Formats: sequence, C-alpha cells, structure tokens
Amino acid sequence: MSRFIWANPQVFAGSLCCRYLVVRFGQLRVPMLNEGSVVASVWHWALGSFTDGQIEVLGAWQDDGAGTAQRIAVDLHERGIERIKAVAAEDVLVA
Repeated sequence: MSRFIWANPQVFAGSLCCRYLVVRFGQLRVPMLNEGSVVASVWHWALGSFTDGQIEVLGAWQDDGAGTAQRIAVDLHERGIERIKAVAAEDVLVA
C-alpha cells in the first residue's frame, strides 16, 4: 500500500457540496524521486469553507502545465460544486 494519498485516485474522488463561501487555493513544491534524481513536483490544493466555519479538503492535483487550471475546474465541477462566493489564492492558477 502506498503512503502517498495522491497514489490513490479515490482519496479525492468523492462528491462535494454544491456551494462554498470561500475556496482557498494553494501550491506546494514536493521533492519527488524521478529516475534516480530528486525533482521538485508542483502540486495545487484547495480547501473549501462554509458559512458556519467548517472547512473541507477539496483536492490536490499535480501541475501538468498550461491545462492544469482547467483540469482542476472541471474536476471540481464534475464532483458537484456549483457556486463559490469568493476565491483566495496566491498563485496564477486562479488567474
């Protein structure tokens, strides 16, 4: 069994709530072993918060280049998100 959550596609495959007050997007650089050398892999993550203060992990996605933002948006929509009131992010993913 893998110790990494992203090795199991079912971890973030469940349905989500249809509405969130704020969704916070972030980015991590994770060192990974690739063909005997360590390379920094970029991962994007998202947390959704509700009006009552509860927070839900929405997912984590590996950066695949220019189409990553569109892939994340499609994934979140297909899993049930219909409306986000505000988005918070520090990276260009949201742009």
